[in-house]
Order: sequence, then C-alpha cells, then structure tokens
Amino acid sequence: MNCIFAKRFTAWVSDIAAPVVRAHTGEALIAIVTGSSFECRNRNGDTTAKISEHASGNAIDIAAFRLADKESLPVANVQKTEDVESRWLMALRISACGYFTTVLGPGSNAAHAEHYHFDLGIHGKSSNYRICE
Repeated sequence: MNCIFAKRFTAWVSDIAAPVVRAHTGEALIAIVTGSSFECRNRNGDTTAKISEHASGNAIDIAAFRLADKESLPVANVQKTEDVESRWLMALRISACGYFTTVLGPGSNAAHAEHYHFDLGIHGKSSNYRICE
C-alpha cells in the first residue's frame, strides 16, 4: 500500500480497531486477515470498469480479524444480526467512514459480500464526499 494509505490504516487500527476488539471480546487483536491492497486491476475485476484504488496501493480489503486466542472472526459475520460479534464488526465498519473516503462491505454489493473494502479515492471534485455503505 502507498505511504499515505498505510498511515491512515495504521491510525484506524490503533485508534479504533484494536480498542474496539479488546473492549468487546476481552482479547487482543493480533492480526487482520487481508485480501488485496496493491493490485493493478480495474474495479471489481471488471475489465470495462474504472481503475481500482487497489491499483495505486490506495485501498485494502479486510476478510477477518484474528484474536490473541487464535480465533478468526470473519467480516461476513456482520450479517448475523443476532450475534454480539456483528455489532462490533458493524462498529468497526462505521468508524472506518471517518478515516477513509470509501467503505464497502457485506450488503453494499455482491463483490463485497465477504469483506470490507477501505480506500482513499477522491469522489467528485474534492475529498469531502464519502461512500459509506
């Protein structure tokens, strides 16, 4: 990932993700299971789509959060609304909207049904517009 994105992502992990996980599980967050960050491709792998933010190292996909007890909690579990786990997974997703200009995940579209996508892409004429789905 590029330096600006890495700095923002690291801030989100230390300011939000790690404390939220510890508060809700009693366990330390020891790893974040990721998909692509830098990958030269178009959006959602569609050859007719615009270039993805992944192509400039300006995005990351998160599949799961791994706890100190080695348990891996998949992002897809956010859909299980009856679980306590889904509430803190949703809290992480909502909090990311303050750090990144694009936040997508389960329920936003089929391409993001199993992971969170965070990026710093510019939408419109300024960086003030955010997509948080």
